[in-house]
Amino acid sequence: MIDLKSKPYLFWKSQLDKIQNILLKNYQMNLYDAQNLRTLAAAILKLSDHYQSTQDKLKITDWSDKKNQMAYLAYFHFLNLQRSRRVFTQADQFNFFQGVELVLDFGSGLGAGSYDWKGEKFFFDWPTAHRLHQQIADDVPSPDHWRSQDLDLSDFLALKQKKSVLGIFSFSLVEMKSWPEWIFNLDKIIFIEPSVQNISRDLMALRQTLIENSFQVVAPCVHQEACPMLTYSKKDWCHDRLDTFQPDWFKALETVLPIKNQTLTLSYLAVQKKMVTQKESQSTGGNARVVSDWLPEKGKSRLMICQNQHRQFLSALKRNSEINIEFKRGQLIQLDDSLDFMKTSAEIRVERTDQVKEIIANNGVSDGN
Repeated sequence: MIDLKSKPYLFWKSQLDKIQNILLKNYQMNLYDAQNLRTLAAAILKLSDHYQSTQDKLKITDWSDKKNQMAYLAYFHFLNLQRSRRVFTQADQFNFFQGVELVLDFGSGLGAGSYDWKGEKFFFDWPTAHRLHQQIADDVPSPDHWRSQDLDLSDFLALKQKKSVLGIFSFSLVEMKSWPEWIFNLDKIIFIEPSVQNISRDLMALRQTLIENSFQVVAPCVHQEACPMLTYSKKDWCHDRLDTFQPDWFKALETVLPIKNQTLTLSYLAVQKKMVTQKESQSTGGNARVVSDWLPEKGKSRLMICQNQHRQFLSALKRNSEINIEFKRGQLIQLDDSLDFMKTSAEIRVERTDQVKEIIANNGVSDGN
C-alpha cells in the first residue's frame, strides 16, 4: 500500500513545512534566522562526525541530546526521506510491493525508510528514537507498534507468519557487525545504506548471500549472477545518485556547511523470496542499470552499465553527435538486441539512436525525485 503519484514539489514542500513547524514549536529554531542556522549547522557537523568517526558499528546516537534531535530532523531525516522515495520508486517499477501485508522497519529512526508505506508497520529502534518519532508521525502508531531494537525478532516473525512481511533496513548495516539470522525468514527486504566504499561493498557481498538463500534481487540489479564490481575490482562500489529538493532555508544552511547536497548518493537492494527458477531469472531481456556517472573520453563517451556478471561499458563515438548516452547514474535503460559486446574493450558500442532508450518509472518520474 504505497502512493508515489503525488507531485514531487507538493510532496517535499509538505514534508518541509512539517519539519519547519516542529523545529519552531519544540526547539524555538527559526530556519530563516542566520544565527539559528549557524547553531543548527554546528549540531549537524557534530552529529555527522559521530556517524563517520567511529569504527564501532554498535555506537548509539544520543537521542536525548536536543541538538542531535534538531540536526537529525532538519537535515539527515529530510535527506533520508528523499533516499527512501528513490528506492521505493525504483522497486515499484517491478510491482515489488504487491502482496505485502506488513512492514518491519528495523533501526527505524524517525521512520524515513518506511514513510511511503501506508499500511501496517512496526518500528524497531531505541525508545529515545521512538519519542522523537512521535513528534513527527502523521498518524502516530500505537505503542504496540514500537519495539526496542535489541529484541529477538524471530519470535515476532513467528507471530506474523501468516502475513507477507517486508523488512526495511535503512542505514542499519553501517551500525551492525553482522546480520541476524532471522532476516532470511522475511518475504521481502529493502536495504538502504550510505554510498561509502566499505559499506556498499559489504552490501554487494550480502547480495550474493541472499541469492544463495533463495532470494531474488529485484533492484537495482537486473540479473541474479555474480556482481561484476566485486568480481573485477577491489575498489568499485555500486551506488545510486539523485537530484535533491532544496528549499531556500536549506540552501542557506548549506552555505555555512562544508557538506553540499545538490545530489544525493545511496546504495540499496530490494530482494524477495525467489519467484522464478534461477535459469529464468538470468533472462533479463535488454534491460541494464547505469552504474557510473558519464565518463567523457577522447573521441568517445562511456558509461558503466550492469546487466550480467560481466564488467561492461556503454559507449558512443563523438563523431556520431546525434547519439546521446548521457544517462544518469542509477537509471534503468533498454538495449536493442542488435548491439554487440566487444570483449577487448569491454564495450557495447551504440551506433544508432534507436539502440538504447531510458525506461521511465511507473509514476512518470525517471530520476526518482
